[in-house]
Amino acid sequence: MTAKIIVSIIGILIGLCFSFFKSRNSRKILIILCISSFVDFIIYRTWAIWCDAYIDTYGLGEFIIRAIPLQLCYQLMIATLIGLLKNNRTLMSVGFLVMPIGGVITLLFPDSGFNGMNYLHPTYFMFMIIHVTMIAVGIGIYSMNVYHPSYRDVPKVGLFLALIAVETFIINKLFNLIGLNPNYMYTLGPNGNAALSFFYNMLPVPLLYTFLIILVFMGLAMIELFLIRCASKIRAFTQNRKKE
Repeated sequence: MTAKIIVSIIGILIGLCFSFFKSRNSRKILIILCISSFVDFIIYRTWAIWCDAYIDTYGLGEFIIRAIPLQLCYQLMIATLIGLLKNNRTLMSVGFLVMPIGGVITLLFPDSGFNGMNYLHPTYFMFMIIHVTMIAVGIGIYSMNVYHPSYRDVPKVGLFLALIAVETFIINKLFNLIGLNPNYMYTLGPNGNAALSFFYNMLPVPLLYTFLIILVFMGLAMIELFLIRCASKIRAFTQNRKKE
């Protein structure tokens, strides 16, 4: 767990360090990082084919569904990339308010398939790189002044998460009809994930338990915004004192 915490902190620090690189190219830098995460994803899955013998172990169908980037983290990265390209405030707010928190939680409580795997194993290592990038990009959106957060963005973020949860649940059910069980976004159940199991035990109903998690994300987003406001006021007060 200590190594996971350190990796999460590295992602946060990288995002904060972006504040020293504010420029006209800030948005381009973040876009490049978003795209690089998908390159990492391709490398990550390619390694699974050739070196982890994933297809031999689980079958072609299982590999194909896992190669589709429909887990929450990847959907958030896609939404953030579109938001940066289109200058869409709602999608950028998803990137800032949700992606860093989601990235940290995923690093701390990874899929059960990583249990017992060495951190330096290429598959696990690329998994960590992808999620560190997510954390850094999410924080960088704010620290590089590309996006200025507001409490009004939180309900929109909650609605966005609810919509993609429903959409992903339907996709999961369609795959179930042909005998596959991708369980994207874990909308069908926690699959042994410790963090998700906590919420599933509170409301043991597929899909509906994810709405509890969304409410928690919204609460954390509100706390995040409150802390930002407090930090801004302290900074302004300190600057005024220096002028005096």
